[in-house]
Amino acid sequence: MSLAIDNRLEAEEVNTMTRTRITWKQLRCLALACVCVSTAKAGEPITIESLLTEMTDRDSVARFPETDFRLKQHSSYSRESRTPDDPEGWFMNHDFNRSPQDKNFIRIEEINGQKEWVLMDHEGAGAIVRTWMPFRSVPENSLIRFYFDGAEEPALEGNVCTLLNGSGLIPYPLAHPSLRSAVSFFPIPYAKRCKVTVTKPPFFFQFTFREYPKGTPVETFTMEGFEAAASFTEKVGKTLLNPQVSGEGERLSLKATLAKNEEKSIELPVGTAAVRALSVKLGSYEDPTVTRSVGPCHRSAPSLRSYAVNALPAAR
Repeated sequence: MSLAIDNRLEAEEVNTMTRTRITWKQLRCLALACVCVSTAKAGEPITIESLLTEMTDRDSVARFPETDFRLKQHSSYSRESRTPDDPEGWFMNHDFNRSPQDKNFIRIEEINGQKEWVLMDHEGAGAIVRTWMPFRSVPENSLIRFYFDGAEEPALEGNVCTLLNGSGLIPYPLAHPSLRSAVSFFPIPYAKRCKVTVTKPPFFFQFTFREYPKGTPVETFTMEGFEAAASFTEKVGKTLLNPQVSGEGERLSLKATLAKNEEKSIELPVGTAAVRALSVKLGSYEDPTVTRSVGPCHRSAPSLRSYAVNALPAAR
């Protein structure tokens, strides 16, 4: 593991401990904070391009977003889990759909004589920033459809697996396969409403999205806009695969073998500074208990890609 520290911005004496320790738990918090930043200027419309720009703007992590939002999620969580007053249902872990009796989705609609299972239905301005679609077997005939702003026809549709796993419309690495599932971080903005359906009963699913305040200008996803952004999308993908550290200062590293429940830490220099980059490389990628633990630190859950991954920085 290595950290790049930029401490050239020392401004005032810090009367605390002479060294700061950073542990794995803190590193995970730093990475999770990356999902809550925004670089679009206040008053400017949220677009595919502005959201893609955020994915490579590392400095934005240390700033409050120009455009406020709340991060929400629609998923296949157990609908029996309603209130702590019902302990049996509250701790129900049946967050999937395996039989006709399972109803862990929003509803079923009939459109043009065909049933569609509604997985997400959000009213208001927003942007999908992550999808996770596991499957029990390759769903050859199941389609996923995205309806925007109350339209009766989907603006985006494709195979429930290949559309979002990097082999279809959404390109790698913004989408990729993972543990018999499809994962996508490609941003999908909408101005008024987003409804996502599938044409076959779903298994697991998660749609993580931003909810913007009323009146926030957002350019709704269209295929024309997607195609117009194709070259920029490719550029962003290349940058994510080959990240460059800007303003790199002192580099710290740690190489260790951890026993079960053991922790290791790196001491950071005292003073005003920022973690500019974090890379983690494992000795083996065969143990799923390890990759599943490290994966969330780099926003790649539920797996870890088998190369050194760089996280976005955060200020101290």
